Amino acid sequence: MLLFLISISITSTLYLRTDRFTSLEYSNYIYITTDDGGFLAFNPEDSTWENRTIISGLFSNTTKDISIRNDTIWVLTPGGITLFNRALESINSLEFNPLFFNDTNPNTIVLDSARVILGGETGLQWFRISDFDNPNRVDHIDYGFNIFDILPLDTCYFLGTSKGIYKTYAFSNTDTVKIENLHNTYTLKKIGASIWAGGSWGCKNVTEDSAAFSLHTVRQIAEIDNKIYIATSGGLYEYNGGWDSLSSGDVRGVCKPDSYDSPLLIVRGEGFFTLSSTDYIRPPGLASNKVCDLTQTPDGTIYIVHRNTRRVSKFDGKEWEILNRNNEWGFPGGILFNIESDSEGRIYFGFWYWNIVPILYQWKADEDSFPQPIELPVPAGTIGGMMVDRNDDLWIGAFAGATNDWILKMHRVVGEEDSLLWTVYTDPSIKWVRVFAEGAKAIYGGNSPTSGGAGIHILSPLGSVSNVTGNLGSSTVSIATDLGYDIWAGLENNLVHISGDEIIEVFYASNSGLLSDKVDGLAFDFQGGMWCYHSGEGLSYRGPEGNWERFRGFSFVEGDDVTYPLHFSQSHHLFIGTYDGLYEVDIDFNIPEDSLKYPGTNVYPNPFNVNEHDALYFSSSDLLNKTIYIYDIYGRRKGEYQTSGDYLRIEGVDLPSGLYFYVVKGEEGVVDKGRFVVVR
Repeated sequence: MLLFLISISITSTLYLRTDRFTSLEYSNYIYITTDDGGFLAFNPEDSTWENRTIISGLFSNTTKDISIRNDTIWVLTPGGITLFNRALESINSLEFNPLFFNDTNPNTIVLDSARVILGGETGLQWFRISDFDNPNRVDHIDYGFNIFDILPLDTCYFLGTSKGIYKTYAFSNTDTVKIENLHNTYTLKKIGASIWAGGSWGCKNVTEDSAAFSLHTVRQIAEIDNKIYIATSGGLYEYNGGWDSLSSGDVRGVCKPDSYDSPLLIVRGEGFFTLSSTDYIRPPGLASNKVCDLTQTPDGTIYIVHRNTRRVSKFDGKEWEILNRNNEWGFPGGILFNIESDSEGRIYFGFWYWNIVPILYQWKADEDSFPQPIELPVPAGTIGGMMVDRNDDLWIGAFAGATNDWILKMHRVVGEEDSLLWTVYTDPSIKWVRVFAEGAKAIYGGNSPTSGGAGIHILSPLGSVSNVTGNLGSSTVSIATDLGYDIWAGLENNLVHISGDEIIEVFYASNSGLLSDKVDGLAFDFQGGMWCYHSGEGLSYRGPEGNWERFRGFSFVEGDDVTYPLHFSQSHHLFIGTYDGLYEVDIDFNIPEDSLKYPGTNVYPNPFNVNEHDALYFSSSDLLNKTIYIYDIYGRRKGEYQTSGDYLRIEGVDLPSGLYFYVVKGEEGVVDKGRFVVVR
């Protein structure tokens, strides 16, 4: 249906682990800082969450402190300050220029009547609020100790520091005096006429030298309904002449919104709950920012596995859920490195262990059961990569140590759930295969960069191994199949186009639109456009006609055995897994009306009910001598049909229930595309 594309634009959403809370501020909404989950806002009226990240204007996903003045929220991160309005729209920002700021990673921010005051590793910095857009003068004083909190009073300031509690009037060495030798004081609070302080040493009323508490680290002190509460590493406590324990957990903040009848506290790693209910209100987001792999089941649900946890993230397009939160599935250890799913909704988990224990599990997500181990036919200790092909066969790259490598094909016998047939591929050239792609007649597997071995293997259905000819020169980082079943492989220093066993094109940044020579992730969209992810750079796009576009941005995190899975969802959104979160990219192809050259194809009946209909029809006034390709939601070709008139009749449709895409091609290329549903 497209003659050409004028331009492409993208918008991105970044999903992070958001439950590593560090502090809380309450002002109608509850505003929360996190270790690496950005800045959170919780609406206590309807228990909804919003998340702001580097995509929203933050300088880092680590948020250090929040200060609220009128209707402006000042969010401090390493590298700068971002201002948001109450609608959580970014309205201004200030990047810390090291020419003016001697500390570009301060801990805390407060605003007095005229100044922005920052406390950090060695002292204080301040500048006038009116100079926010151009702070070419930043005053500072170096105390030689770390400042964690600043409490402005009418005539002075109290400082919570690594060396104790200090009092200052004009931010000078001569008028700054220590009033308490309480090292690592993290929080200060004025309640009535008294100053309260808390830190690694506990809590006390500093003014009256009373109400001492020393059981846990204190992160926040709050006055609610004339009662004093402390949020501590060991739970929430209330002061009634003595300290009463009200909860357990690492409590990072407490407040009482008008719509609640008891205090609302936030527990690090969990979420909100009230003292009258222990059901957590959990923030949306990942189980970990380190995304190893992801898959989408036929019902549209995305499942994600992570480098540093055995938890699994589940996303249905609207809501997040963390599975196996407390390892109730009983995984014995190791890295949950791979995940794949088949057309029946069966999910496979592959582990990176380095020792011989169960490393492959299967699970039906729609069943109330736990994943079950599958025994491999070889003594492998690690699964490096997996792929499910269009026949629902599972391909596995497995190895044990540095010398024993296999590629395995697992075929499930139809009608016999527990009957598995294995094909074992061995060859000296196989080295830690982590990425697979499906060609027209064979499977392709690429050696991992960690192995130090170059090579892309061609795996025949009968069990033989051959290799792509030519000098690849480096290991395979990513690999994918285009709509014509040619193979594209991102190597460590170039991108290659493979047909059969031959390299037919080689791309570098110097001779193409690639952002860099190294392609960390690779995927094709429903039009045949190729998307290349470059860590720390962005996305390169090559259209079906060979045109290139570049989209800069995205995060960069180094690490051993980093994987960058790319996946197009059923809604044609591109998901990119990184070690700094999961990106969802909404692609707008900006199709102008005058580029439509085809009247469109009718598909009927749609939905197609296998039990009610005998044939599926495609019809159009201009369908003569066209080819219609049918793909499932994974991009796997399920059928290819030649037309000889203005309609095509397909009898005996043998497709499982689900969503399918069709592409109509003529001599001039793709002329139409669409979708239909099969119901059984």
